[in-house]
Amino acid sequence: MRRNRLLGRALMIGVLMIGIMTGAGAHQAAFAAEQAFLVIEQPLMKQREPGRLSLYVTNPSDRAVSFVVQDHLPVEIAVGTQRRGLTVPLAPAETAGERIIPPTGFLKVDYILTLPEDIRPGPVHLSLRKGQGRGVFVMLRSDKVAGHELAATGPSDKRTPETAEEVAEREFVVLNERDIEELKQEKGFFFENISRYEPSYILFGNDDFNAKFQLSFKYRLFGGGRQVSDRRSWLEGIHFSYTQTSFWDLAAESKPFEDNIFQPELFYFLEDWRPSFLPESANLDLQFGFRHESNGQGADKSRSLNVLYARPGIDFDLGAGRFFRLMADVWAYVGDLSDNPDIKDFRGHTGLSLTYGTLDGVQIASRIRGSLATGQGSVTLDATYPLNKLFFKNIDIYLQAQLFTGYGETLLDYNRKVTRLRFGVGIIR
Repeated sequence: MRRNRLLGRALMIGVLMIGIMTGAGAHQAAFAAEQAFLVIEQPLMKQREPGRLSLYVTNPSDRAVSFVVQDHLPVEIAVGTQRRGLTVPLAPAETAGERIIPPTGFLKVDYILTLPEDIRPGPVHLSLRKGQGRGVFVMLRSDKVAGHELAATGPSDKRTPETAEEVAEREFVVLNERDIEELKQEKGFFFENISRYEPSYILFGNDDFNAKFQLSFKYRLFGGGRQVSDRRSWLEGIHFSYTQTSFWDLAAESKPFEDNIFQPELFYFLEDWRPSFLPESANLDLQFGFRHESNGQGADKSRSLNVLYARPGIDFDLGAGRFFRLMADVWAYVGDLSDNPDIKDFRGHTGLSLTYGTLDGVQIASRIRGSLATGQGSVTLDATYPLNKLFFKNIDIYLQAQLFTGYGETLLDYNRKVTRLRFGVGIIR
């Protein structure tokens, strides 16, 4: 009975925390997507060489507005599928504090950018906090390339050795916005609109469900168009997603899949919403939609359910690449539950997810799911760490440990309580 009350309180506190945070007092509004963008003076940079990064903030309104210049600007670096946080300091000639932007005017603030030494050479995308403003591409070249001079190929070769800039320009192509848009057109709609959704991984344990893997993606059904634009259409929030979780018995002779969870969804996702009542260090996501889950089996092993759900979430930027994410889930079952009529007693109607860590380091994520009425539910705890921090820098996967305890890890045995510890690798976290 005590455990039931504790589970109920944990879920209730999580929902209340989001309600309290989103109802906080008014703060100065952060810049909107069409009001801020980054410009870099040197699109071709060397490792360990500082460059000047400029933040432009425009005021399209007909009245003056104030803007607070930070002494360190938080930006996000994207290299391939990897993202990490970085704070860049003000240029010596700048001062932090409040500035007034005149009507239809703009503000330019200079920062000093030095890219981390462990970023591999190639195209690097810099942006403000995810979803804000317009980012910029730079091309990073290694010190070896930057200091390279071509020797003469023979006694009769009188060519002048190439300079560092000539070598870099010959080896790399700097991408601008037009290049990016042409690349998107060449790759098609799929390239532009597909993205990560739930974590993807493969894990191994030592029980009858000793291997577990999950693959997941989401697809934006209505893209942003083929033209460069900072303005977003409300249609861009409509997504389809697919997640598959499979349990594989590697200890059995025929290595069968014991159970699968096939999970398509159709939902609306409002990403990085920045209402004026949120502090500058936080942003709000809202998601609501329809989800189907089934295990694809027949007769007595058939399991399926449909839910309508809402999922608000808040991200807090803690600085130095650290963040904290809090999400609450509320759902209602719809349609036929004859395959598993009492599943709501074990799966419940509410959930709470918390994630803490750094964009390029350790992340700890937990998810609580359960029924406030029965006290039954489950807790999942994941810990991940980039493998390229330990071994080869080009390995873009994660070491992962996962602990599950409670009911409903599989659809087949949703009413069976288990505790399982698995280790493996994560592809997307």
